[in-house]
Amino acid sequence: MRKIIVASHDKLADGMVKTLKFIGGERDNLFPLSAYGDNKPIDDQIKEIMENVSEKDELVILTDMVGGSVNQKFFSFKERPNTHIISGMNLPLALSIVLQPEEDLLTADQIKYLIKEGKDQVIYVNDYSVEVSDDDE
Repeated sequence: MRKIIVASHDKLADGMVKTLKFIGGERDNLFPLSAYGDNKPIDDQIKEIMENVSEKDELVILTDMVGGSVNQKFFSFKERPNTHIISGMNLPLALSIVLQPEEDLLTADQIKYLIKEGKDQVIYVNDYSVEVSDDDE
């Protein structure tokens, strides 16, 4: 089974998981980790989540910032089999990961493609113009 940890500073992870469940449907494989907001040690939070992950599970870890302390805490899992750590998460990327079929393990190429798609969703909207036709009124 694929397990997905969404980890951030403060409450971003909680909101992201709530939104992912709203859009993608209720799921029991999503685990938010909102660090430092409640004075609970992040190592204890990671340990608690990892108790729900077996050695056979595929693990996707989404973090908020590369180089940030939350991402650094997960770096040790990089060598764990079938584990993908992705930093700089956004909603389109996270939703794409959540909606991937679970029959097969994700490949590095699939992950890289989903990251590219997520990056492509970050745009400067002011550069876009909307054409309104007479039919729209």
